[in-house]
Amino acid sequence: LPTLYHQQTLRSGQTMSYDGNVVIIGDVHPGSEVIAKGDITIWGVLGGIAHAGARGNELARIRALKINAIQLRISGFYARRPDSMNIPYIQRTNEFTPEEARVNRGEIAIYKMSEIQG
Repeated sequence: LPTLYHQQTLRSGQTMSYDGNVVIIGDVHPGSEVIAKGDITIWGVLGGIAHAGARGNELARIRALKINAIQLRISGFYARRPDSMNIPYIQRTNEFTPEEARVNRGEIAIYKMSEIQG
């Protein structure tokens, strides 16, 4: 699939949609949405809604330096963060362990990239 590179933070109220992979260099704030036919990769904090595999691709992945999304969707699967974790802002740090969300056994699971083999 083709890849769209966006070098700017997505702010609340903004939506980005693309028929391929999306790479965002910046954060995705709560209230914003990213929709992609392929994978979504965010070199920043994902705080909004991300929908990868929007045309039924269950193998699509969502990657970010920190996944703090309101809602994740991959193909027809969706997940939302627990209400107890509904914290609008996360503590800033210079150290992140990148995370990846993918479909595993019929549900969306989030893995630290250091846990993923292959």
